Amino acid sequence: MSAPRPVSLPPALAAILETLEAHGARAHVVGRGALALWRNQPSPGYAVLTTASSEALLPLFPTAVAGVGARHWRLTTPVGPVDLRPTPPERSLAAQLAEQDFRCHAIALDARGQLEDPWQGVADATAGCLASPEDPAVSLTRDPLRALRAVRLVATEGWALAPDLEAALPDAVGALSKAPAAPLRAELGALLQGEHVAAGLSLLRRAGIEGALAPGVRDDAAAVVAALPPDPTLRLAAWLRGTRVVRILRRLRVARERVVAIERLLQLHPIDALAPPDAEGRWRRLWRRSGELVPGLLALREAELAAEGRADRPDFRAIRDVLDRVANEPEEAPILALDGRAVMDLLGCGPGPEVGDAMRRLRAVVAADPTKNDPETLRRLLLDERDTERTNGRNPDE
Repeated sequence: MSAPRPVSLPPALAAILETLEAHGARAHVVGRGALALWRNQPSPGYAVLTTASSEALLPLFPTAVAGVGARHWRLTTPVGPVDLRPTPPERSLAAQLAEQDFRCHAIALDARGQLEDPWQGVADATAGCLASPEDPAVSLTRDPLRALRAVRLVATEGWALAPDLEAALPDAVGALSKAPAAPLRAELGALLQGEHVAAGLSLLRRAGIEGALAPGVRDDAAAVVAALPPDPTLRLAAWLRGTRVVRILRRLRVARERVVAIERLLQLHPIDALAPPDAEGRWRRLWRRSGELVPGLLALREAELAAEGRADRPDFRAIRDVLDRVANEPEEAPILALDGRAVMDLLGCGPGPEVGDAMRRLRAVVAADPTKNDPETLRRLLLDERDTERTNGRNPDE
């Protein structure tokens, strides 16, 4: 078998590895960043394992800052953050890579792009398989968030899980339900936007993770979410139908604006229960009050009906038609506090184009600022306009 092809590293990253090697330390890019380099894909950042001690790193990289728990040092580079992780020199690289979450991330690249792959991670990546380099139960105990990360990769990348890894996922549920909100929110958000979201949500349920993080999710959630466009608010609302949605969103520390949007969306859902198709006045009021929610409400209900095998319901089509008609109606002109007779009295003229022009100008003012729609303000506007015309040498009565 021929040697694996070398990988081209970004110059800034290669320079860091070369600096460490020049001072007698081993250094390798590992984890998701290494896999991204192998696949010739961008990465948001990189992790570097090095045998250089923590004390030796600062003189070499004076701009480095301490990372979380001071277990690593972070450098800001043109290719993103690079985390320098000191490791004991007596530990083999293979033993260190065994602690990665999945075998596809248990690969390493040196400064010349030469690959170290003791756990056959490239073969897993090529096959689209997620497996642990060590016992999955040990791996998930090391970091319970790996269970949710595995499900997210199923949803976003279409990976398949090795049987022993999938069997171990339920063991992480207890610890996962107590994990910090930020990583849970990030993983769930990415999962719900995934191209293979139905497979991800089905696995989330089988593993017991869904029930721990969001009790009460409906049985049709995977099918409904998958039928929706990848809008984060809409898909999150669809997933959480039937749950104590506000409590769950607050547990995940979702931004208040999104919580309010989801709560409003679900309060009006299902849209076809709000009024019969022929109640056009009620649909018009809905459009005026909550028109920005209508496309999402229609998409959500349509996805539900499709999951139930009732996508072609005539009454739902009729509601769509009336909302399309209401949406395309011209906006009603504001009712002015001055009528045509009052305008004629102010301008000293009879019915004619001049009165119509004056009324149109007043409506434009009121549409821009409804607080000006009182008789005295409108009279003053007309009189000021008349005085200006006379000052400019034109008699409005001519």
